[in-house]
Amino acid sequence: MIVLRLVFLAQLLVMLSGWTILVATPVDFHTLALMFYLVIIAAVVLVYALWQAIRHPARRRWAVATAATPLLCLTTPFFLVWLNGGPIHPAVLVGLVIVSGVVACFILLARSEQWRDDGMFAKHHFNVGFLATLVALLVLYWIPIIGWLYAQDTVSLPRDIRERDQILRVVGIYYASVAGPALLLSLFTVLYAPIGLARNPRGRIIHAGQLLIALLALASLAVGAFALGVAMINPG
Repeated sequence: MIVLRLVFLAQLLVMLSGWTILVATPVDFHTLALMFYLVIIAAVVLVYALWQAIRHPARRRWAVATAATPLLCLTTPFFLVWLNGGPIHPAVLVGLVIVSGVVACFILLARSEQWRDDGMFAKHHFNVGFLATLVALLVLYWIPIIGWLYAQDTVSLPRDIRERDQILRVVGIYYASVAGPALLLSLFTVLYAPIGLARNPRGRIIHAGQLLIALLALASLAVGAFALGVAMINPG
């Protein structure tokens, strides 16, 4: 059950990030590449959720929720863009996502039964998996940067503008797929970990680690956003 919940949380973060990009940007090569990436993840998640629903009837509610998330996130953007007559303005979308996310987090975290001995938030395996996911996202964010800094004297971008643009597009898609889940999960952790420190005494060390990694991830994302802004203003 813990694994199913972790899968639900992980695919929810990925799908919501992709959903946000799909409804806020016009259809082009980048969105098609993102759709291909999301469809592969959705196919794996659907097979796993179907297996859980058939094999473990008691987990059917979580399995259905896990299967429904990618289907909704991959189909609703087309309807919303059609209804709006084009992509939704990023400011409106960001505000809607933030408000909805905060309300959902408070509703979820306010359920006191989830912090009891048999509750999901009190379970050691869930919190360790939560922490491992945060660490993995932080590592995935920094590995290309560290690799580039280490190899920049021996590896350089192609001189051909088209080849360079293709490489930059791939890098952009990679960071969008990593930064989106990292941002959402880190913001959730900033709410979740302090509550865990207060309500789950046995897991305080893990909750402290979650909060630390989440703050490091947010700081890393802020540095990346600042560097991207500088690069856009001054490409040279």
